[in-house]
Amino acid sequence: MKNLYVGNLPHSTTEAELRGVFEAHGAVEKVSLVTDRETGRSRGFAFVEMASQEDASKAITMFHQKDFQGRALTVNEARPREERPAGGRLVEDAEVACAGLQLLVLVVAERPVDGERAEDDHEDE
Repeated sequence: MKNLYVGNLPHSTTEAELRGVFEAHGAVEKVSLVTDRETGRSRGFAFVEMASQEDASKAITMFHQKDFQGRALTVNEARPREERPAGGRLVEDAEVACAGLQLLVLVVAERPVDGERAEDDHEDE
């Protein structure tokens, strides 16, 4: 089996429609239309598992950059899913926010208190 990525799909596309189109050019094992977890709406891409490498190659040739319901499809071999740390981007954002807060504390701590003069002001005397 060979897994294909199919992108730039109209949001109205169904798994049945996609299966029908790809089955016309080879044996399809599985179709997985990716949807938004919260809304259930299509995210505009899917994965199609073809039964053989030959069928997958034919499908790529037939559909890549070809019109499907008014849109040029992107069809290529799917890459393995990358491992991402739990929390993903939230962890990075928290680290950046923390570093920014530490910098702010340092800047405020070095400012002169009202009525006091900065060290640079004392050098002139």
